[in-house]
Amino acid sequence: DDAILVTDPMLLSGVRSLLTDVHMLAEPSAAAGLAGAWRLRSRLKGKRVVIAVTDANISVAHLPRALDGPPLCEEGAY
Repeated sequence: DDAILVTDPMLLSGVRSLLTDVHMLAEPSAAAGLAGAWRLRSRLKGKRVVIAVTDANISVAHLPRALDGPPLCEEGAY
């Protein structure tokens, strides 16, 4: 079993990526699975991955911060 640490900026980038790429609004904690998978992308390459995204309870304060930051997939972001 593994635990993957992700930073707050990675969580916000996950929110942005979910919103812009799959049109799903999620709160930062719901984007943790995506951020963790992104951190492990080299190990997961070529594998089928399922990420559960639950809840869309994002605050008005978090949404602009998520949209102002880079998406997870931006070159050099993480």
